[in-house]
Amino acid sequence: MRLRSIAEVKQLEGRRVLVRIDANVPIVHGKALDGDSGRIAKACEGLAWLMKRKARVIVLSHLGRPKNAADKACRLAPVAARLGKRLGTQVLYNGSLLGPKAEALLQRLQPGGVALLENVRYFSGRAKNRRREVVV
Repeated sequence: MRLRSIAEVKQLEGRRVLVRIDANVPIVHGKALDGDSGRIAKACEGLAWLMKRKARVIVLSHLGRPKNAADKACRLAPVAARLGKRLGTQVLYNGSLLGPKAEALLQRLQPGGVALLENVRYFSGRAKNRRREVVV
């Protein structure tokens, strides 16, 4: 079975597109440090392409190696701010990966908008290779 490229999809308007990016960048004084050719900047090229086609863009990423969910140093809030600045729009973020808060965040996502879910490394099932259905 041949996988289609996203560029082959004729109609993206209003469709939810899940994108995994590598936003594992240094966080210094609460700001994500990423230059003009860094990981976040590179990811923004594809995200902007999807936004222009009015897709509802849902972004997943990891950051650092949190020991547990209480490890606030690995939260993606600084990455959301950096993405928003580079894309020139507000990136929806509420610190959730799963559950009602994440679902509520995705309900607010409009065509052409971007939402960033919380660090996938906070999901305990990830390390155990367990899957959990996520409504996206």
